[in-house]
Amino acid sequence: MSAVGVAQALGRRERQEDAADVLMDASGRPRLLVLADGMGGAAAGDLAARLIVHSVRDVFQSEVGVEPGPRLRQACDAANAAIAEAVAQEPSRAGMGGTLVALAPTSAGAVMFLSVGDSLLLRWRGGKLERVNADHSIGGALDSAVRKGLMAAEEAALAAGRNRITSALTGAPLDQMRIDETVGPIRRRSGDCWILASDGLDTLSLTEIATVLARSSGAQSSADALIAAIEAKNQPHQDNTTVLVWQEA
Repeated sequence: MSAVGVAQALGRRERQEDAADVLMDASGRPRLLVLADGMGGAAAGDLAARLIVHSVRDVFQSEVGVEPGPRLRQACDAANAAIAEAVAQEPSRAGMGGTLVALAPTSAGAVMFLSVGDSLLLRWRGGKLERVNADHSIGGALDSAVRKGLMAAEEAALAAGRNRITSALTGAPLDQMRIDETVGPIRRRSGDCWILASDGLDTLSLTEIATVLARSSGAQSSADALIAAIEAKNQPHQDNTTVLVWQEA
């Protein structure tokens, strides 16, 4: 058995520019979890997020029974093409785009993922939390420099422009973008909890996220508790936040 929970908060933004979806199989197990964080503001970031999520879902719905590895890249291509088409139809949308993080189980007890941008893919296993995907943002690059001993953590934390993303689906050729994807399947274990989230979750540190997960029971309660913890911070510039939680029994 497995369960999926989803929770969302507007934050201090005027509209919701995150989108997420889950595609289930006939037995009620997830075949796909997908999340996008739109960008572009007046240039239709909310539309971009919906286009990305719907495009990815459509690829998976049309090819039942096919292992997810090739489909993830195909879905990424389809989502990027949908953005390009939307901009071509309405030039005022130039600049719209979005992040993508997608997670798909295999039939052999593993998962595969693909991500573009700074949306998060986390795994909670045995009381330990880790980020699985790369962070395509200035902050991600700075934090990587800290881990390599090239920069002090304090300097990285205070650097300007940390939230600026360095890769996104914008309709531009994908060979110009950074794409993070599994080289091979990642084995699942009983009790694993997988979290997909937009970068609004970055209001919480990994330690704070782990504390919330340790105190929660079940996918939906975990998703709700993460959103509650963010709202409790009462940040004046809080971004949209969307959290998808998949809990394996």
